[in-house]
Amino acid sequence: MDVGWKTLGRPPRILVTGATGFIGSFLVEAMLREGCQVYCLSRSGSRDRTTNESRVIEAIRTVNPRANVSRISVLEGDVTQPLAGLDRSTINGLHKMIDEIWHCAADTSFNKNQRKRILSTNYDGTINMIDLAEEIECPSFCFISTAYVCNAHPALATEDPVTRQIYHNAYEYSKRLAESRLIKRAANAGFVGTIFRLAVTAGHSKSGLTTQFLSYYNYAKHILGLRRRLIRKLKHDVLADRLADEGVRFIAGKRDMPLSLPLSPEGCMVLPIRFFCEPESTVNITPVDVVVKTLIRCAYSPRDRLKIVHVTNGNPPKCGPLYQKTLELLGFNGFEIASIRNRQNDPPFEDMKLEISLAGIENSMFSATLPYLPYTINEPKFSRVNLESMIGHENLPDFNVNTEYLRRILNYAVCNKFGKNHKES
Repeated sequence: MDVGWKTLGRPPRILVTGATGFIGSFLVEAMLREGCQVYCLSRSGSRDRTTNESRVIEAIRTVNPRANVSRISVLEGDVTQPLAGLDRSTINGLHKMIDEIWHCAADTSFNKNQRKRILSTNYDGTINMIDLAEEIECPSFCFISTAYVCNAHPALATEDPVTRQIYHNAYEYSKRLAESRLIKRAANAGFVGTIFRLAVTAGHSKSGLTTQFLSYYNYAKHILGLRRRLIRKLKHDVLADRLADEGVRFIAGKRDMPLSLPLSPEGCMVLPIRFFCEPESTVNITPVDVVVKTLIRCAYSPRDRLKIVHVTNGNPPKCGPLYQKTLELLGFNGFEIASIRNRQNDPPFEDMKLEISLAGIENSMFSATLPYLPYTINEPKFSRVNLESMIGHENLPDFNVNTEYLRRILNYAVCNKFGKNHKES
């Protein structure tokens, strides 16, 4: 049995989970532009007194204010419940009506205290959606996973089922379990499964638009928070003298600011500390619009069996230059990008409290990087054999994460207060 939008001969009918989330909202907007009829599964919005439909439409119109939402149907449900919490009449109405399920809903937290919740959403939620696919006899099931479940080798991570047993966090682990269950179930079920492994997805390549401020954004937010706290400390003479003695100072004047962000007017801050990463390792960042365009191209591609596909950037930036440019754009100078190996003999720290010393500031910055440190040390190259076979070499999502792009996404994040103006899902 072949699946894929090219095989249908008509606009596809798609069921999407996570339509109010980051990837899901951009994906649904793209599907609408392709003429799809989209059924969006959404939890009740009664807590903020909005309807499910208005929440979904708001998310799609955040991506594109002119989106044609007339082809959206919103279904009230919950992926953590059996058969996604849909009532029997809704399930009967969907029977043999849906051409493809796109399961995007996920809990992306790295919080170790939320392990149970993460597994419930990401693992149990996937099982419930697989059960629903079988119940309504949907022929195609597309699952959004992460490239970081892969069997990482120094040279290459392949598009194969994972056998790895140790994971950096519950998010990775939950995605690995979900992938394994989908692979086993698809082998005996009446649908074709496709697993899309995404790496770091960031703001739109042209506008910087994002509705999710995680990973790279969390680090940038911490840097700006550090800058604000230092500015407040510098207003006190004693503390200012102490910091000045250690080399912390401002280069006054707007001409010295590398980026016109809504930063404090003091100018560029000289901060002679080390920022730790592995400078020669890569961080696989891709703009959300490039990711979604690739997913849509894959959706048209005919498939007759389960495939695992790396939707990753073939031109990822190195950590050293990435951190260097980010810090400069956010108003810092005088720092050193240092290998994590240089920190081996430093004393441990207890929390993220900002001490008024270079050592304390350095510890604070290092603590902010800890959840993401595994992704900035020896990141593998991701094989894209399956991806290339589906969309062709000329359509591979290779994007240059240059200074202009970083300026664009940071400007958007700062102007939107890193998500305070958004309701994230």
